Amino acid sequence: MINNLGSVRLQEVAPFHPSQLAFMFKHRYGYLASLYTPDDGRYLIDDIEVERRERSQGIGKLLLRHAEQHAQILQSRVIVATIISRECIDAMSTVFGAEHVEVRDAGEYGGDGDEHLYDASAILYKRL
Repeated sequence: MINNLGSVRLQEVAPFHPSQLAFMFKHRYGYLASLYTPDDGRYLIDDIEVERRERSQGIGKLLLRHAEQHAQILQSRVIVATIISRECIDAMSTVFGAEHVEVRDAGEYGGDGDEHLYDASAILYKRL
């Protein structure tokens, strides 16, 4: 299934802080923004978004897998993220392993046919 999802492009972007490197993974229907701090080896997944009509197709997981591979190439020591949607909790648990995702509040589905899940809170922490 992953091979049929289209390509992902990696682009280095201007960082928020001079001690960090910032990257954007771009897909036709979404993106993932990440920050790498060479001083402590931390790779932060800062933001991930997939267009609503394209969700549940595996695009978010594809972006997450690219980020994990990129973190390994950079020789990161740890991948971290703060997760605010249930969809992201589910995707990150699948890609990184549920044992690396600490769920504080699982959230719930939105109304009116909106499949996005709201009010979730979790932390991803995975040593590489």
